[in-house]
Amino acid sequence: MQQVNDPINQCSRVWDIGNMNPGGLTDDLIPEGFVSPPYGPRGDRPLREGADKDQNGNPLWPGPESMALGNYVPFLTACVVDNTVAVFPGPAEVCAQLGIPALDESTPARRANGAR
Repeated sequence: MQQVNDPINQCSRVWDIGNMNPGGLTDDLIPEGFVSPPYGPRGDRPLREGADKDQNGNPLWPGPESMALGNYVPFLTACVVDNTVAVFPGPAEVCAQLGIPALDESTPARRANGAR
């Protein structure tokens, strides 16, 4: 297992590249009117403002050039399931609604070993 330093950013990347909506599985989370980027390499497509950053303002991809594709990234919350980080779409209350603890970022001992 591997320590995840920023589970929200890591999960945001997976949403950005489109891997969290296979076959329209999460279409109900995507706001009406949101236009997903066309399939294929990013090329010269312009990104909507902020599409290259996660909800905390951190770049999705390291480096001077953005690798963001611009797929929908919902608000994400890190919870703990069986001592492992599990990132769910939803507000901070989503962990309590699911009956699981929220990830306590200030307590390194509680940090989980992986991300889902």
